[in-house]
Amino acid sequence: MLTPKTLSDKALETRVRGKYAEQGEGSAAKAGTAGLRQKYLRVVYRYLDRLREVSRLLPVLETIYAVFQPRPPLLERLARFFALLAGRQLKSTHRDVEFAYVVGREAIEHRRASLESLISEVNQLEKSLLRVKSSLATARAAKTIKTLATMRLRRSIDSTRASLRRVYDDGSGLVQWLGKKGNQERLSRLPESAQRDLSACLETIYSTLIINSERLAEIDRRYPGEGAAAQ
Repeated sequence: MLTPKTLSDKALETRVRGKYAEQGEGSAAKAGTAGLRQKYLRVVYRYLDRLREVSRLLPVLETIYAVFQPRPPLLERLARFFALLAGRQLKSTHRDVEFAYVVGREAIEHRRASLESLISEVNQLEKSLLRVKSSLATARAAKTIKTLATMRLRRSIDSTRASLRRVYDDGSGLVQWLGKKGNQERLSRLPESAQRDLSACLETIYSTLIINSERLAEIDRRYPGEGAAAQ
């Protein structure tokens, strides 16, 4: 079932940070560029671990999109029926599903998003993660991964983090919106397995964002001026 309160609950962040603190780095970091590269690679691979969740989000979002499409008027339905009898298929019209939600971090922020933009973001993120995964696999096979530029890794990290954050924010905003009273009838048409997938994927993405944020903060403290971006 959809659980919007779980996704926005401070207890989730506290639990993840607590688990992160218990795990720690495990060993002292190597100094210099080699150490920085290794730390960046750990962050990148942690993002790549979210490929499964990103892939699972797409069919769920597409199902929600279909459920919330307006019912065609009678004349349009009749036109489709007669077109099918004639061996033709009329292209159905689609309408974007827009929704508003609230983000409560340092200050309450009201945002608007749409399912089409969210689906597009998830699709682009999946392609980007696959490209990064393929690039690292090629570098590893060619034994050049130890020479990858740290600035290149950092750019990949910052781009991925920004996209994942947008997916999480708009996705959890979608959960908020779906939970509204006026959406209950259509929400009941969404399979419970899809609802569980949506909540579980977003929670896992959020956990990764928190952990990698902590890792990057540590890196920026240990390697000041080495290509760090704004948090």
